[in-house]
Amino acid sequence: GVFIFVVFSMVTFKEVGKMEREIGKTGSIEKSLENALRVKKQMSELVDQTQTLDSFFVKSGEEAYFLEEIDRVAKINNVKVATNSIGVKDVAEDNNFEMLNTSIKYEGSFVNVISFLESVQNIPKAILLNSVDLNGNEDIWSGTASLSVYKTK
Repeated sequence: GVFIFVVFSMVTFKEVGKMEREIGKTGSIEKSLENALRVKKQMSELVDQTQTLDSFFVKSGEEAYFLEEIDRVAKINNVKVATNSIGVKDVAEDNNFEMLNTSIKYEGSFVNVISFLESVQNIPKAILLNSVDLNGNEDIWSGTASLSVYKTK
């Protein structure tokens, strides 16, 4: 977020400087308007990109929604799931992000459990699947998974 804001500010400052120089050189209002519209378009694109990037992080206070998403994916895949633990750890040298660490227990058929784990990895968040344990027999498979997701402070 902060990095993108700094880059956005630098790009905007650079483009405004170009427009000022263009007006000084040509005195052309039309050219200046073209440049202003171009800068506006670039700023809009950068805002869209920033919003897309921000969507990959769990927002502070929305941790429960992330866990609900895991529950939703489990139900879709016909897998029982329970949260064993949840905790937050600072990310070294970054004051804007933390790691939300959680351990989950799951149970279902082999095919459903594998589909569930793949679906968890496909949740559109910055998720790290740290470890997976899977045990079972012909009918019931169960295990635990440790995962982390980046969240904003």
